[in-house]
Formats: sequence, C-alpha cells, structure tokens
Amino acid sequence: MHSCTPNAKKINLCLSVGVGHNHETKQSLGISALFEKLLLARNPGIVADYAGTMTHYYLEVPIEKLPEALNQLGKMVTDTSFSDKEISAAKADIIEHTKSMFPIPRRQLKLLYKHTAYAVADINWDMEGYISSVSRFTAQDLQAFAQKYYVAQNIALLISGGDEAEITARAEKAFQNVPQGFKNTIKDDIYTGGFGIIPAQQQSLFYFGFDISGVRNPELAVLIKLLNGRLERSFIGTDVLSDVRIAGYYGRRTLQISIKTQQDNIDDILDTVCQNIVRLKTEKASPRRMERSRNLAMSGYMEMFGSEIARSREVSWQVFSKGEMFDVQELMFDIPKVSARNIRETAEQIFSTPLTLVCSVNQGINYPEICAKIK
Repeated sequence: MHSCTPNAKKINLCLSVGVGHNHETKQSLGISALFEKLLLARNPGIVADYAGTMTHYYLEVPIEKLPEALNQLGKMVTDTSFSDKEISAAKADIIEHTKSMFPIPRRQLKLLYKHTAYAVADINWDMEGYISSVSRFTAQDLQAFAQKYYVAQNIALLISGGDEAEITARAEKAFQNVPQGFKNTIKDDIYTGGFGIIPAQQQSLFYFGFDISGVRNPELAVLIKLLNGRLERSFIGTDVLSDVRIAGYYGRRTLQISIKTQQDNIDDILDTVCQNIVRLKTEKASPRRMERSRNLAMSGYMEMFGSEIARSREVSWQVFSKGEMFDVQELMFDIPKVSARNIRETAEQIFSTPLTLVCSVNQGINYPEICAKIK
C-alpha cells in the first residue's frame, strides 16, 4: 500500500492488480476480461483501466466515505465466487461487445499491432476464436484465476488525500482477509517486431512500432514531440493524419507512429515517414525546434500527472516493477536538459530495433524494403 497526500475534501483510490490480458495463453484467452466484467457488475461506481500487464480499479469518494470505499475494494478482491447467472450475463455482454467492435478496422489493426509487436503467435485472435474461449470458462476457472492473481503480494493500493496514518490503519483492516499469495513475475521484454496486413475499407491505416523498453523518459518525451511536429509539417496540404505516441503494455512499451489517409500514393507517404525517421538519427534539430519540443514535452507530462487516474497508473507500475515511487519531479527537471545530441543518440537506439509495421490497406507493401530505408 502506498499513500500520498494533498486534497482534503476527496479521496482518490487506485487498486492495481499485476495481471491483464497480456498474461493470457491460448487456454486462458479472455478470462481477464470476464473476471473484470464480473467485478465491475457487482461494484457500481468503480472505474477500471485495462493496461495489458496490469488492471487498475479507481474510486473517488468524499473523505468521510473512505471507510466504506476501502471496505468495498477489500470485499471486491475477496468475494470472488460468482453464480452461473452472473457469469452468463457477463459472457453475453462481452460477446455482444466483441461482435460490434471487431469489424472496425482501427480496432482490428490495434489488436494486430500488439500481437505482431509481441508475437503471441499461439493465440487465436479471430473473433470466433475469442468468443469460443470466453464462453467455456466456469465458476471454478474464475475462482482459480482469483486465487492466483488477486492476492496481497500481487496488488498495490494507492491513495491520494487524507491522513496517512489513519488511511494505513483502515486499509490494513479492510484488506486483512486477502490471501498473501505470490507476486506475478514481471517477464523480460518480449518485443519481436514484424509485419501484418488486413484489407482497408474507406481509408488506409498504418502503424509503425519500435521497442522503447530501455529508453529514458526525458529523451523519449522530447523525441516524440519533435517527430510529431516534423510529420505534421511534412503532410501539410494533404489529408494525411499522423500521430506519434507510446503504445503497448506497461513494462512493454513501443514508440508508435500512426498514419491515416484516403490517398492512393501510399509509397510516397511511407517514404516520407522513413525519411523523417532517418533525419532524426542523422540531423541535429535546430535550437528553436528543440526548445519548442522540450516545452511541449513538459506540458504533456504536467497534463498527464494532473490527472489522479493517470498519476496512480504510472506510480503503481513503478511500485510493481521497481518497488519504489515514480519520481515525477526528477523527470520534469531532466526534460529541459535534453540536447539535440541526446535526441540523435536516442533515435539511433530506438530505430535500430526491429520494425513493427501493420497496415489496413488494399495494395502490396514491401516490408523488407521499408526496413532497409530506415537503417
């Protein structure tokens, strides 16, 4: 349990569990979603965030409601026996959602991206396979899942607001019946890169991806803003929409470049992306561009950590993976120190990792040729 302070009138609670759909196998595909759906159906008011390697449950209450909130979270992770009626309703909801969402090209491409970048090759990610897997889980399967993952050693409770000593005592009481269990091992990075393609509908979509598991946050934050700006300027006067962001899972993150267009000159568009990647590795950005990119990176992190949910999510991952707090202040102090040389070195490190390229397009794409262009 980790407790931080400020707000006097409201309490923000985040219960993080070290498991998510990224830990599933061919035999357990969909069990995380089913279990989470069951918990939320019993606990209205709790908001969940699914991070692949972790699952977060959020609750914000007036300070006088803290005891009830803690008891609710404690009961949520200990009362995990579900009736057949509850399980059937949760399955039906997941199946309906899957059928409505799966045909959307961006949804398909997002799934294809993750499971190309991390090569979970033995998992059947087609819609019917997923539905079939979710449909077969029993109350006993769900109980076994809870006993393995929803245990004291595998959860972190972050609380913002109130008196730390009082909160700690109340939290210990609320969670005293949670079995100790074992911490879910955080696996080494399993990034592989690769190529995948699906048919396009109204527009073409592309995701480029690169491993960033070993990259420092300050340099990465500035590089993302710099590359975003360059791509936007490269596509001025066209319908091409580009975006650079962090994607993937906690502990298994990628730098993702997304491209969306209705144009037919796909080769020219992909060449432009490749040219901007090479430029990051070979050219120093001007002082003016560096200053703007640093300022944007600072603003981005201030915005991120202005949200209790986002802050809790980041801190809980740090607690889980390193056993210590995420030092936001140190990060903010380091961003202004990032130099143009740092960016070139970081670009070389990132863009020398295997390329993930997934496309929703109706023409041939030469993956080896694109890989060669960014070397």
